Amino acid sequence: MSGFSLDSCQPKPNFIRKLLGQLHFHLDINKIAKTVNLLNLLPFSTPFYPLIRNRGFTLIEIMVVLIIMGVVLSFVTLSVGNGKQTQLQQEAQRLASLLTLASQEAILQAKEFGVAFTPEGYRFYEWQGQKWQALNNDDLFHFRTLPPTIQLVFYLESEPLQLEKKVDQPQLLLLSSGEFTPFEVRLMTKSNTRGYYQLTGNTIGRINIQPIEF
Repeated sequence: MSGFSLDSCQPKPNFIRKLLGQLHFHLDINKIAKTVNLLNLLPFSTPFYPLIRNRGFTLIEIMVVLIIMGVVLSFVTLSVGNGKQTQLQQEAQRLASLLTLASQEAILQAKEFGVAFTPEGYRFYEWQGQKWQALNNDDLFHFRTLPPTIQLVFYLESEPLQLEKKVDQPQLLLLSSGEFTPFEVRLMTKSNTRGYYQLTGNTIGRINIQPIEF
């Protein structure tokens, strides 16, 4: 058929990034519901909707929708809560969700991403033009500042790293192959009297989060 290309049926990464960038962690339920309704637009952005519907979904379309739905549900949990979530738990879940999303975007876009941790928070990077470029103006992967009551400890090969205030490259790599730099992050209150939250990632990109109590 003249003028038709399967490429036009693929989800647009920039659109997905913009959509998720609107999901702040204090959205009310009505705003979240409106955002979730936008998911219906992802696979059907062309005038060939009947044809696309008849041929079914591609694997990439299904993957993208599942990823977005998982991240949306994570953000809903952070926004709504159950009255028992602490600020520490929320920050740990936020970091885990962002790392998961960044890893999936690296795979989908065939790009290399990284994360640099500082005493104040963490920043995402993208490999561009033979150098690491900080994503300072990104809607979703901008610099994340930790609350002043929370401190972060970053481990590589079971050894804690001395975090610097100024960094120009990431310590943690999220590769387009789906692999991670094996890591451990501990988030704790500065008083550190009740334990901490531990995030670990292995070489195949699997992230685990668990509370550690003293």
